[in-house]
Amino acid sequence: VSPVDTIDLFLCHFPSRRGGERSSRPFRIKAAQVLRQAIDSVSAIRKEAKIIAMGDFNDALIDTPVGKAMDIEPLSEASRPFKHHLIPLNADKHPGTYAYQGRWEVIDHLLVNPSLLDSSASLHTKPTLARIANLPFLLTTDEKFGISIPLRTYIGPRYLGGFSDHLPVVVDFCQ
Repeated sequence: VSPVDTIDLFLCHFPSRRGGERSSRPFRIKAAQVLRQAIDSVSAIRKEAKIIAMGDFNDALIDTPVGKAMDIEPLSEASRPFKHHLIPLNADKHPGTYAYQGRWEVIDHLLVNPSLLDSSASLHTKPTLARIANLPFLLTTDEKFGISIPLRTYIGPRYLGGFSDHLPVVVDFCQ
């Protein structure tokens, strides 16, 4: 397999905010530092590596301590090759990936390195190809707050038959 054919994918589930965002933040910062070291290790071996880190970061990332530990910049900073870029999701079409106490948040993310944003490359993506998958079968109504929320698999020991308490994030690629 040549380096052009390889995508390095990091699937993330950072520590939760249980117990409070501030008190749990050091654990997410540590997870971000470990992820950053792994990404740097791949980048050192293959200079043109195509890297995606995605999943539940339990944080907003931009301008947060966790985002700073990852050295994340908004996509507009793509000219800085050592950065890893947060692809903005379609918040205009769906307000978030996770609902907590009647409020949506985007805590699930897609991060890519500049190699995957180069439109002249054989495999690439662009911000308009990333989205939150808010498919109807993934949602249910939260009676308390009157909003649609992800249909969970369980609430405590009670089986609900859903998929997750988060909506998935999706990105398409061009060739």
